[in-house]
Amino acid sequence: MKREAVHIYEDGHASGDTELWKRVSLLNVVEIVSGQVDPKQSPYNEMILVAPDHIEPCTGRIISKETARTQSAISGKYYAKKGCVLYSKIRPYLCKAAIADEDVLCSADMYPIHCKDEILPQYLLYILLSKHFTDFTASMSGRTGIPKINREELAEYHFDLPTIENQLKISKILNTWDTAITQTERLIAAKQKLKKGLMQQLLTGKRRLEKFNEQWVPISLNDVAALKNGYAFKSESYDSKGKYSIITISNVQDGCMHARGCDRIASLPPDLQEHHMLHNGDILISMTGNVGRVCRVNTQDTLLNQRVGKLVPKKINNGFFFCLINSQGFIREMAKKAQGGAQGNIGIGDILGYETNIPKLEEEQKEISTISNAISDEINLLHQSSIKLKEQKRGLMQKLLTGQVRVKI
Repeated sequence: MKREAVHIYEDGHASGDTELWKRVSLLNVVEIVSGQVDPKQSPYNEMILVAPDHIEPCTGRIISKETARTQSAISGKYYAKKGCVLYSKIRPYLCKAAIADEDVLCSADMYPIHCKDEILPQYLLYILLSKHFTDFTASMSGRTGIPKINREELAEYHFDLPTIENQLKISKILNTWDTAITQTERLIAAKQKLKKGLMQQLLTGKRRLEKFNEQWVPISLNDVAALKNGYAFKSESYDSKGKYSIITISNVQDGCMHARGCDRIASLPPDLQEHHMLHNGDILISMTGNVGRVCRVNTQDTLLNQRVGKLVPKKINNGFFFCLINSQGFIREMAKKAQGGAQGNIGIGDILGYETNIPKLEEEQKEISTISNAISDEINLLHQSSIKLKEQKRGLMQKLLTGQVRVKI
């Protein structure tokens, strides 16, 4: 990817460039659109209605488009013309803003912002997504304890605004990073879709690897794994001087969940610590709530909590076993078992009673696991690349939008 060259001046300013930036109040260079329309009436009922939930945090992307009719909208909405900047005024710390790429409606929880001649919509979007502005809105919304920013508070925001020519250049530079991030995330989505489809075929035997032709054998998980329940920690188990944290399951990535220790510290007798101690690579399964989701432990000094099970493979390739219980077939079956209550729950019998067919030869199991791991490694590399690009963009935004780094025109 070719990026725009950024020229940095030693004192942060170019000779004769300082006067090209002027200090402005946000509401002096934009207008917040007022007046509402009836979303039940034509043509408004067939227009896209944008609410905060439809905008991705921190990226400026609209991630969902539905008409006012589809959303059964009944209360008054704002009419925003193409090119308006939409900003979520509730929970401003979520940093939700986007540019309307067509005439749309927006909910009363959003400000439709029209740019005056002094500022470009794309440049305004970057201002609203910047750390400086987000920190400002978060501090303002914290004054009353209500996570919302009003017009009077927006009027207090001041920033240095460059010329239109400078705004164009800065926006073009930042858009280069946006494009790279978008392309990387599309690659991640494509790889994840490829993996999901391929593993569905390989784990059901619909697609076989060339050098294997042996019949698969029927098993239940009870034949190839044991399950250990977690410990029911009581209040006296928690001790600020304790060495161990209680395991929790969070952070869904690449179709699985990564285990991380929570903040609570526990102390247990040595024999119980030994029995419930977890080690890197252990396989866990959620037995409550989001049931059937699995993960590998990737943290030290953690203990197994109640309603989280530890699966121990036996007579089966470890990697293939993880693929098997991380498959859509297994997750769907566990979800069926959990139906009927306010909160889903599955038991040991539900898990170990799962039946399927697997390759008889461990060599075939290993080959399937190797293919899955190779694709996962590619996805993880792309994730790291995406994180790095976002960090670069955040740092560059901070410097470009404050004038710390100036660009040559």
